[in-house]
Amino acid sequence: RARVAPLKPLHDPNAPGALVMCTTEEATAMNAGPGIAVVVDPFVAKKLRPHQREGVRWMWRVVHGFEPVGDGRRRDADPHLGCLLADDMGLGKSLQSLALIYTMLHQGPRGTPTAKRALLVCPASLVGAWGAECAKWLGGVRAQTALAEGGGTDAADAYEKWARGPPPGGKSAFDRWPILVTSYETLRRFAPVAAAAKPDLMICDEAHRLRNAQQGSQTLAALRTVDAPRRVLLTGTPVQNDLDEYAAVMDFACPGLLGHMSDFHRKFTAVVRRGGEPDASASEIERAKVAAKELNALTSKRVLRREASVNAAHLPAKTEMIVFCSLTPTQRGLYEEGAKVVGEWVGGEGTASALCAIGLLRQLANSVDQALDAADAAAETDLRARLQKNVPPEYEGGIDGSGKLATLRALLRELTKMDGSRDGGERVVVVSGFSAALDAAAVVCRDLGLPADRLDGRVPPNARSGLVRDFNRGSGGRVMLLSCVAGGAGLNLVGASRLILFDTSWNPAHDRQAMARVWRDGQTRPVTIYRLLAAGTVEEKVFQRQLMKHKEA
Repeated sequence: RARVAPLKPLHDPNAPGALVMCTTEEATAMNAGPGIAVVVDPFVAKKLRPHQREGVRWMWRVVHGFEPVGDGRRRDADPHLGCLLADDMGLGKSLQSLALIYTMLHQGPRGTPTAKRALLVCPASLVGAWGAECAKWLGGVRAQTALAEGGGTDAADAYEKWARGPPPGGKSAFDRWPILVTSYETLRRFAPVAAAAKPDLMICDEAHRLRNAQQGSQTLAALRTVDAPRRVLLTGTPVQNDLDEYAAVMDFACPGLLGHMSDFHRKFTAVVRRGGEPDASASEIERAKVAAKELNALTSKRVLRREASVNAAHLPAKTEMIVFCSLTPTQRGLYEEGAKVVGEWVGGEGTASALCAIGLLRQLANSVDQALDAADAAAETDLRARLQKNVPPEYEGGIDGSGKLATLRALLRELTKMDGSRDGGERVVVVSGFSAALDAAAVVCRDLGLPADRLDGRVPPNARSGLVRDFNRGSGGRVMLLSCVAGGAGLNLVGASRLILFDTSWNPAHDRQAMARVWRDGQTRPVTIYRLLAAGTVEEKVFQRQLMKHKEA
């Protein structure tokens, strides 16, 4: 019989600095036959920091069955070939993911690539950013990337050239588009096309968006239609509000790993939440610790999380400041009246009315003008009348009704004088969860003569990449006004080294995501983050609640 030539690895596993996914011995044992070592291309491996090398190897071994959930005796039968990379923001999840994709497109433990096509799904605002990351780390020749931005003919063309593969006999890299980057919204429309292409790997960025997956969303239906055998989920905030959301995300990565959601809630979520309450007894705290330890054991082989402190050795220093802002006299008078309304509604008007009033107090903490507009929109006649009644006749609006806006004006005036960049001053990001607050910040910038860009839900997704690029290059505005919902995740705004968090979200993930826009790979200057808190208001309670949620996470 003809002798079969031994398989040879694509890259030398014994070379200095080689990043080995599996050895020849491991591959042979896994395949029950000929196997070969898999080594990351040195062109990519040399770009990885130590924690990123660890992350790439961990993901590769999980999705190829080398890290079974069980006792390891049935590796080939392990149904859980998905995982969650939950590194803090700024640790390079995108680079780690691209290193995984590129390795799978070119090699595998049987001597052939384990992926012909990879599907990368992300929020619409990040499609262009992912395209830039692919070009930066892989180049346009090694692996071409098709970008499906929006839902028009360009998106259809991107899906088509990704799905059709290279022409018969085509060997040029320019004939192949093995990577498709698409938004969750666009995937809903083209899910049948993606499913027919049979991608071998699907990566879901900002995967915390799947936290409501058990409610039968269209997004989840589209992802399940594709049904990729290997799934990698990326998020820097795996726990946003409670562990039920975490379980929903994990259930898509590894279906069934955590059992039925109702059982999970009873066994883990309720117990851990109760143990974190201020009035929890010693026994309840102990039960919470036991439940958390058990949950960690269940997910330890499918979740990898490193904290932002890992970057401390590689990035400039970061300083976070809490700036307490005194309310103006007009603002204080209206706030006290609003607090009375909350007390009355909590007592007799019902939960919905109380939540409405609390929301109004949050906006009063920002500014009087914002609260008056919100009260009008809420159509709460009694509430609106009571607020208007307490507005002094001499009130002229604007900064006169906002301690925060006065603080913002002072900060911007001083920061933009500082010699932090070639054009003679710092560039600053101002973040808020309220459109009205961004409107007011824009007025402050105008009065100071500072050109300002704005990125919120009104900016078309396909225009956001250019806006971010110009800002980082210094050819855009001096200030970026950023919505923490529309632009708070995934964007790279390292052109600024100062960030002002104008208000505090109920969801701590929104704030952490927003603050991570400036302290991440590519930042070359020390970073300072200013969190503005209206002193003596509900904002202090919201921030305290954030700290408790962070402890639970």
